[in-house]
Amino acid sequence: MPAQPFVVSLRYDDPLRDFGLVCRERGSFLLHSALQTPSQGRYSFWGSQPKSVFQSEDGFVTLDGHTQIDTPHEALKRLNDKVQAMPSDPYLPFSGGLVGFLGYEWGTQLENIASTTESAIPDCWFGLFDTIVTYDHLEKRAWIVSPDLETAEKLEQDILEHRCYTGLPPATLQAGIRPAVWRMNPGSVVAATALPSAESGRRDLNPGPLGPEPSALPAALRPDSALAVSI
Repeated sequence: MPAQPFVVSLRYDDPLRDFGLVCRERGSFLLHSALQTPSQGRYSFWGSQPKSVFQSEDGFVTLDGHTQIDTPHEALKRLNDKVQAMPSDPYLPFSGGLVGFLGYEWGTQLENIASTTESAIPDCWFGLFDTIVTYDHLEKRAWIVSPDLETAEKLEQDILEHRCYTGLPPATLQAGIRPAVWRMNPGSVVAATALPSAESGRRDLNPGPLGPEPSALPAALRPDSALAVSI
C-alpha cells in the first residue's frame, strides 16, 4: 500500500485569490464551485506543475510531449496505474491524481466513428498532480498535501507571500515591489510597510491590521518596500 503523503496546514482564505499565484502556469487547474452548502461545493482544489501530461487528439496519443503508438483508452489506463502507486490518505477528499477532461470526440474514437467537427482543443487532456491545495469551506480550513514535505512547505510560503503581495496598496504594486515572508512561529501573519517620514526621511514601520509591530526586523529597508512577518 502506498505511504501517506505529507499534509501542511494553511490559513484559510479565498481559493480564487490564492490560485492567482499559479493561474498563468501551463497545466494549472482550479476546481471551485460558487455553490457552497454543507452538501454541495464544500471543497475547492487547485494545483500546478503536473508530473505527467496526457493528451489525445484525432486518435494520436501524446504523453509528456512524446507521441505514443497506442490507443487513447489503453494509454490512459496505464497512466492511471501510476495514480495507484502514489501516496494517498483515505481521510482526505483528494490527495492527488489525474485532473482533466474528456471531450465529445473522445467517445467517437472509442466507437470508431468518424468525427465531422473541428476543435481547437484536444479530445482529452489529463495532468498527473501529486501536490494539491485544498479548502474546506464548511470548517474554514485549508491544507497542502504532497509526497514531498519540502515542496509543501515551499508552496505554503509562496502562498503567504502572494497573499501579502495582493493586499498591498496600488502604488506599491505598480512599483513592482514584492514582500518577503519570514517564518518565526506558526500562527498569524503580520504585514508591515516601510514608509519614509515626511519630516526626517526616516523610514518607519506601519504595522498591518493583523498584529503589533514586530520587535526585530531587518534594518535595511528601502522606502515603500513591503514586509510580511509570520509570528
